[in-house]
Amino acid sequence: MTRQPPPRRHTDFSHITVCDAIRTRLASEYDRLGTWAAVGAKLGVRPGTCQRVATSDYEPKNAAIRARLGFPVLVAVAACVCGEVHLRAGRCPNAPKPTPPAWATAAADLLASRERLTPPAVRVYGRGGKAVTW
Repeated sequence: MTRQPPPRRHTDFSHITVCDAIRTRLASEYDRLGTWAAVGAKLGVRPGTCQRVATSDYEPKNAAIRARLGFPVLVAVAACVCGEVHLRAGRCPNAPKPTPPAWATAAADLLASRERLTPPAVRVYGRGGKAVTW
């Protein structure tokens, strides 16, 4: 028999996000004023934006609109494992560099050993002062 978690108390609002609170506020304003145009005029935002925020999961990208509606102006960004927020997407510049595959390392070792075993080129001067390398 698995234990059920205790029911949430009415004072626990941790599951409610800022977006949910804004949606609820916009819906109550719509119920009170009657039209999205009136809600938009009150908040200084276009009526379509108010309706879209209230009825879907839309979050405006414009900082001025976000501030008027009550969204946080600066959106939290996930930090990298190193603890920094990188402006450029992709691999962390502080991360260790990837190791080459085993075959590449073996090939590099083979080429290095060949260079060590091969004697350096010898220049021999023959008749007429021409240099011949062999």
